[in-house]
Amino acid sequence: MLQNPFEVLIGIKQFWQVGEYIEQFEQYVGFLKGIRQDYLTGIFLNGLKDEIRVEVKLYEPKSLAKLMMKALMMEEK
Repeated sequence: MLQNPFEVLIGIKQFWQVGEYIEQFEQYVGFLKGIRQDYLTGIFLNGLKDEIRVEVKLYEPKSLAKLMMKALMMEEK
């Protein structure tokens, strides 16, 4: 049975490094069309580990790309 890419995307969690999480996230985003940017940023944030999510939210990134960059930077701290 094929899985709905949106359901898979919502279920992705960061159990590994941020870069690997981003790769997997982008893989499933590529299957989806027409999803609003704010939905994608919310889904991405919810999948991050708590300690990274809290710090990234403080900066209020305005795009998914900036959010991903900030998450990578927070991990390197």
